[in-house]
Amino acid sequence: MRNLLAFMMTLICLAGFSAPVHAAKPNIPIKTDKERLVLMPLRVGAADQTRQAAMETALVEGLQQKYEVFSGEQVAQKAKQIFLKESRVSTKKICDETRCMQDIAEAFQAELIATANVSKQEDGYFLVLSIQNIFDNKVVYSRSTPCQNCNAYQVVVKLKELSGVSAQVAQQELSPVANSMNAVPGSNAPYPESALPAEAKKGKTFKECADCPEMVVIPAGSFEMGSLDLGRDESPVHRVTISHPFAMGKTEVTQKQWQAIMGENPAEFKSCGDDCPVEQVSWDDAQAYIRKLNSKTGKLYRLPTEAEWEYACRAGGRQKYCGGDREEIVAWYKKNSRNTTHPAAVKQANAFGLYDMSGNVWEWVEDGYHDSYAYAPTVTGALLASVWENDHASFASAPVDGSAWLGNDETRVLRGGSWNYVPQFVRTASRMRYGAEGSSDDIGFRLARTLP
Repeated sequence: MRNLLAFMMTLICLAGFSAPVHAAKPNIPIKTDKERLVLMPLRVGAADQTRQAAMETALVEGLQQKYEVFSGEQVAQKAKQIFLKESRVSTKKICDETRCMQDIAEAFQAELIATANVSKQEDGYFLVLSIQNIFDNKVVYSRSTPCQNCNAYQVVVKLKELSGVSAQVAQQELSPVANSMNAVPGSNAPYPESALPAEAKKGKTFKECADCPEMVVIPAGSFEMGSLDLGRDESPVHRVTISHPFAMGKTEVTQKQWQAIMGENPAEFKSCGDDCPVEQVSWDDAQAYIRKLNSKTGKLYRLPTEAEWEYACRAGGRQKYCGGDREEIVAWYKKNSRNTTHPAAVKQANAFGLYDMSGNVWEWVEDGYHDSYAYAPTVTGALLASVWENDHASFASAPVDGSAWLGNDETRVLRGGSWNYVPQFVRTASRMRYGAEGSSDDIGFRLARTLP
């Protein structure tokens, strides 16, 4: 095949035509016995642009142990060509992310796409690598790791480990590049999970009007969002930093609270009582309630972002459910609900003092639904627009600042599970999608509040 391609290119040149030739990187041998994988260009911050090549090479060398890897300029150029093609035939500014990625994979006769991100943080770096089969939407591999107080050389070592090389081998193989990166190899301390102070865990509460839900102040902090338990929808696991405190409803909005603001009660389970969560409300209905509440109070109530919701649910821990590892202690779900909702704040609260984050009713969040955390909110915009402008793709993990991931207005995210779902759906990482105009007797919401 390679000889045939070379012969064809020779004919083109002899005929007087010119065509761009992007040869495979010399350090990527063609090994037909290995599964093909396309590594999208590594996303790094501005301060690490000069080290991007070394970092990407580390990933390639690690991945080559198992895959036939296509990377670098050849991938960036192909992504640019596909973006140009799609932008000409589509009425959208950008092409659909799945279709674009499938086209890139097909260009290299591959099914696997790998994306990686190196994020600079105050205490070092955070690294993410995800591999997925872009045609059947299955996550093949997803891993993230902090690199506390790391210099650039140590990041390269960590990236090679992340892609499958043992720590000892990675250190030995990469030692020669240390001088060229103006860094000295050193040991990496284990990353400590941030410990929240006791007073922050308890949470300060406030209530701004007689009809307002009681709110709990949630401290700023970082956490690992997502899970590897159920595949693509909840992965890859990625670190999110909430840089400013916010407030979260102590409970889901109740029927009484809804009635006081909206003047009616849409709930199916009215017989449950005033203190039971309101349900049969759409995402659009929740927004209408929020507008009226804000008009009444002059405050900034809103739906939480999906990242804020999971951060508040986990409350500094890694329990399976919001508040513990035993679902019957913290949640109303299919086995114990008796096919109805239940009054708020009966089950055990989590460490932030929030009730019913798992179970009772699903809770709307602000975000539009995306079927993976693998790409940033602007994956085809800033990412493929970056291909357009700079000839290099710019791929990243999902939002890392706690902001809402918008862009899919018709389908929104539900979190927390409900009274009629089995335990796997009331887990901390479980996600559900639903039309923004739709409502159901197992869907409610919880408020968030922007703080000064």
